[in-house]
Amino acid sequence: MLAGVGTRDAGRRRAAIAARCAALAAAAALAAGCAAAPDPHAGPFTAREAEPTPAPMPDAALSRAPTAQPPRGDRSEDPCARDRITLAACLPAVTALAPIGPGRALAGDAAGDLWEVAPNRPPRLVAELGARVRQLLPSPEVAEDHQVHVLLLGGAVLRLTLLPGGGVDRRELAAPPGTIAIYRGALDPPGAPVNYLVAGDPAVEIVATCLTGRGVPPLLAARVDGRPQLVQLDGPELIPVAEVDFDDSIGGCAVAGGLVAVAVPGAQKVLTLPMSVDVAVAPGPGPAHSPRWRADGAPETVVEGEFGHVATVAAVPAGGGPQLWAGTANRELAAAGPAAADDRVVRLPDAGSAAGAPD
Repeated sequence: MLAGVGTRDAGRRRAAIAARCAALAAAAALAAGCAAAPDPHAGPFTAREAEPTPAPMPDAALSRAPTAQPPRGDRSEDPCARDRITLAACLPAVTALAPIGPGRALAGDAAGDLWEVAPNRPPRLVAELGARVRQLLPSPEVAEDHQVHVLLLGGAVLRLTLLPGGGVDRRELAAPPGTIAIYRGALDPPGAPVNYLVAGDPAVEIVATCLTGRGVPPLLAARVDGRPQLVQLDGPELIPVAEVDFDDSIGGCAVAGGLVAVAVPGAQKVLTLPMSVDVAVAPGPGPAHSPRWRADGAPETVVEGEFGHVATVAAVPAGGGPQLWAGTANRELAAAGPAAADDRVVRLPDAGSAAGAPD
């Protein structure tokens, strides 16, 4: 269990939150107990004097989706029609999105439903959970074990196993009261328990946890004192990692290659920011390395206005490299009301730096 308020580096505010790690039992057992694996981010801060050196990002570069950008409105007589850009339509507001395999994603919505989305076939209703989906956290081996953790509004956490043939094994876990996010640590081994963030500082709002892959510190989209920003979780503290103007709005985020994609719902944008992980050597006892996220350049706008209020993004594996998919929340955010096709899961055009053909 981690808790407390701390500051590091003069002039830089650190927002404290409580964090707990709970063990997930295997098979049909529910989660029980609380156990923390060794983590270099836990414990007191020690100054680093060595110069940081860059470490590679966990995934390949994003591939390019089709370049045509349809307007938000109807593109055919059927407002729910799908094409190479629009992968699912006529959904409730999409609140979470995560890859579950090559060319497949799971979308959670404001009504508490989960949808499997894939090109060239209609979305499939996977589960009705009864509460707004706040976060989806797939297993690092989700393509093999088919497990996804779900955080619902109110703090309930479920572990879902997507069964062959379309069924779902659903288990409710013993999440601590006040859970506001779920994540995996940089050193979590395969099969390690999911970690919980518990509300501690009322000035901190966790909006989303970026899916980063193994071996890198947790990266989150958050509001700290009302300001939207990307932050790194380091023990009980949140450390700002990039000075980016998010136009007073931030949504979901995803990592692939050297890019972090961030939804900016209020501005109807998706930005990509080049980022990497530094490794600094710590003198004296304790962990030998302390990874740190850093921005490597200025953000670029991937889309602006084409799909309305994009609330969440995901890097979905594909043949030419991960593609950037996004979910909209126009039913909740559009001042003039949603278009007939809202809300949607779309494949964003020209989202990466490496060419590749879409599915």
